[in-house]
Amino acid sequence: MSRFDEKAWAQSDIAKLLKKATFITSAADPKGYPEDKGVEIGFAGRSNVGKSTCLNAITQQTRLAHASKTPGRTQLINFFELSPLQKLIDLPGYGYAKVPPEVKKKWAKNIEAYLTERDSLAGMVWLVDSRRELNGEDLILLNWLVSEQIETQILLCKIDKLSRNQGQQALHKLNKQLKELNVPRDLVSTQVYSSTSKEGLVKLTNRLAEWFARVEELDLPVTPQDEEPEEHI
Repeated sequence: MSRFDEKAWAQSDIAKLLKKATFITSAADPKGYPEDKGVEIGFAGRSNVGKSTCLNAITQQTRLAHASKTPGRTQLINFFELSPLQKLIDLPGYGYAKVPPEVKKKWAKNIEAYLTERDSLAGMVWLVDSRRELNGEDLILLNWLVSEQIETQILLCKIDKLSRNQGQQALHKLNKQLKELNVPRDLVSTQVYSSTSKEGLVKLTNRLAEWFARVEELDLPVTPQDEEPEEHI
């Protein structure tokens, strides 16, 4: 695997676009959402999985997104604007054991409303800890994404905490689980990712470029990257 060239990536069109991200609003329900237009890309995952770190990494900012001091209790959806027709969406984390049942129900209601009602949602980046299997609320979210036919890029994150062999085993295990669940692979893709080593960052931002390019006025070329061997299971 070639070393990540941060300077070269930072000069790409998608990196320059992502760097423009600014916070515009937080909303607890659809009444507070910005106008439903253009292209939005959501970021989802368990509490403390690294969503904020990922958002800060791809936007080359340090404090764009903030991790909550009370994991799982923040139920707001955060909207970040890149242009009037392009947004990044930070969905509230889930799965924190100490969260009361009523908070979990509120999370489910808010997320389902966003996924089912937001026409501008073009794709979802879903961060999954490479050290655990999909279960519980993961499977609820997966069911919603598949039911609504939302294109999804699963980031098998914290991969830097595993050896390369363990990382590949974790990816194989995830792909096997998705196959057993009959998840359409043309809808849900997987990759490894690390905000620390930047492994997988180019592949991720190339996917974001593809989604954002659906805004008719914009044509974002993807950044060249080394070919990764496809895993066939």
